[in-house]
Amino acid sequence: GAKTSAENARQLLDRLGRPTTGSLVEAFWPEARSWLLARFGEVSATGSGCTVRWTSDDSVSELPCFYVQKVGGDSAAERLPDMPPPSLETLLRASRPDWGERTVRLVVRKLRDIGIATPEELLGAAAAEGLSAPATGAEGVNSRLRAAGH
Repeated sequence: GAKTSAENARQLLDRLGRPTTGSLVEAFWPEARSWLLARFGEVSATGSGCTVRWTSDDSVSELPCFYVQKVGGDSAAERLPDMPPPSLETLLRASRPDWGERTVRLVVRKLRDIGIATPEELLGAAAAEGLSAPATGAEGVNSRLRAAGH
């Protein structure tokens, strides 16, 4: 059956070595395509992600659970021994646990219609949406979906 929020949170905390607020972790930053040091914040209400405070600039981000790891290891395989690289579907499920499979499949189809097929492409387009598009020339997810008739 489906996992409860408490089970998701417990699994995430176990995988991270039971960190406390302020514990050092590594978090994946898609724009840089690299793992950066951050301080653990808290697990989200759904247990599907957590907040981190980046050590580089003290800003806070809420990330899907698979974007946060224990510090250490020389390769992604060591840090993610049981997990393949996340798919777009996995990112959507983690971000929106309230969506059913039909909704996830529909959103994936619409995103692929506008050229978004990976988590990195989605996060990049979502970041562009938050920018002042006229000033930057960036076109975000919602703009692209509207232009495609979705």
